[in-house]
Amino acid sequence: MCAFSDVQKVLKEQHHLKKQPFRVLPYYETLQTALYGKDRPTLRLPEAFIEKIDRTVWHHLKENRKSLDLVTQAMSSHFCEMDFQTSAVKVSPSQSLLNNGVQTRKLLHTWREKALSQFLSLISEFKSTEFSDICSFQVDAVVGGCKENLLLDGGLVKALSDAAGPKLQNDCDQTVKRRKLKIGDAVLLDAGGRLKCKHVILAIGPNYNSYKPQESEKLLKKTVKKSLNLADEESFQSLAIPAISSGVSRGGFPLDLCADTIVKAIKESKPKTKQVLLQANTRLPHSFKEHHKVFRQKKV
Repeated sequence: MCAFSDVQKVLKEQHHLKKQPFRVLPYYETLQTALYGKDRPTLRLPEAFIEKIDRTVWHHLKENRKSLDLVTQAMSSHFCEMDFQTSAVKVSPSQSLLNNGVQTRKLLHTWREKALSQFLSLISEFKSTEFSDICSFQVDAVVGGCKENLLLDGGLVKALSDAAGPKLQNDCDQTVKRRKLKIGDAVLLDAGGRLKCKHVILAIGPNYNSYKPQESEKLLKKTVKKSLNLADEESFQSLAIPAISSGVSRGGFPLDLCADTIVKAIKESKPKTKQVLLQANTRLPHSFKEHHKVFRQKKV
């Protein structure tokens, strides 16, 4: 083995091969060693991690490229590469994490914590709305908008009636015989059939009057609050509320205004119910599916 002084001498000397000058350079195993020396520890990327998300949210992201791109782009700013092949999402550090100069060590140390926090924050934006069929919700009660006659002949309430079977309409008919209902009222009935919820709350919501918008909003708030009060009286822990009074029929609320009004009513009411889901029904026509887009942006 050559002494260090001998190596230095060889490096400094002029060398020739067939009268052509050349230099002898030292051998380094890595560029890191060449730049910083063997004693400097090698910086390595942290381990990737897996974070499971709700499958309905995952399906939504897979089917909606724009939503997926928003999440992916936001995570890339935190030096993350995303793998959404399954609902167990893989989050990996990107190579660019190593290219941050004097900040690199600190970023490596905090990467996982910050990446996880950012990811959970992004995913929570989608959790105010579940993306599955409201008729299959395993909640204490589902709210459905209805007219004073409690006739379940269209929109969401028809979907609920179809899933529940004839008993739900029969119970409605008996209720109408016993009492006269008006806008702002709500009725609690037992669910059944293929419905996964335990109860159905039929809320008598108003039509939207563009000449008296404040009065319309006031009536819708009253309807929502009545539904929430019924849930509180029964000590329900979970409740699904669609965009009642925004139906495809003439006189429906504009979706965005409807969503805002319902959210305001929930906040003002401060229900005891732990989980209030703002929900669209994916089995209904396209105009009802628009509820997803509107309600996804609303937080209770």
